[in-house]
Amino acid sequence: MSSLALSRPKEVLKPKRRLPATAARTASLVERLLAAWDANSGVDAGASFELSALALASDPLLPALFAASPLRLELLTETGETLWTVNEASLPGLWLVCPQTGQASSGAWQLELARCPARIAIHAATAGRPHRTMPQDPPAPGLAELWAGLRQSLTAGLGETRVFNLSVPVLDPEAGCALTQALGAAAVLGRLEGQFLRQIASTRWQRVWRVQYRDANARVQLDTLEIGVLPECAAASATELAGTVLR
Repeated sequence: MSSLALSRPKEVLKPKRRLPATAARTASLVERLLAAWDANSGVDAGASFELSALALASDPLLPALFAASPLRLELLTETGETLWTVNEASLPGLWLVCPQTGQASSGAWQLELARCPARIAIHAATAGRPHRTMPQDPPAPGLAELWAGLRQSLTAGLGETRVFNLSVPVLDPEAGCALTQALGAAAVLGRLEGQFLRQIASTRWQRVWRVQYRDANARVQLDTLEIGVLPECAAASATELAGTVLR
């Protein structure tokens, strides 16, 4: 956790002189964001606030919070162009959602306090018209057991995230290629930096995500499929989010 903490402005910003205009705007923004958080009953609902790119560029606090963002996600069009970028701050659960020039120019920048920005879940569930169910027959004979488990988890509906390990046993090249083709092109791509680089990709099936863990040499050390609204590594936990709010 970064030593940089987001507290209520009266605690964080205690200058000896009058606040610069940009710092005062930041203080006002944080206060309004926390007020929206309280009004929305916290963790389940979250809170968001629109801001302009110009205000962000001239703000002394927000760029510092997102300068070393460990988690970055891209929301893509069907042709693979980036529509939105989403960055998590050094504080878990504080997100900056940015439209990309020429793709989402009508959309506003958003600062959001939530386990995960709503735009990610909505985009993953709608972009490319993802399927709700998987066909009964697996794309390759060697995938029968995995395929049955995936279908069962999807049929069970929403609930706890379930993880399928694709690394043990190791898939043969033919089965691995067939699985990748069946999963389709991703509408949401992400990378989370840490001890391992985690690469995140949505699939053509709703609530099915592929998460790969790579070492410093870019070799895949763990290859998984996660069943859930979002992968666990792409969302702040309730505990982490509560800690951010307190700070």
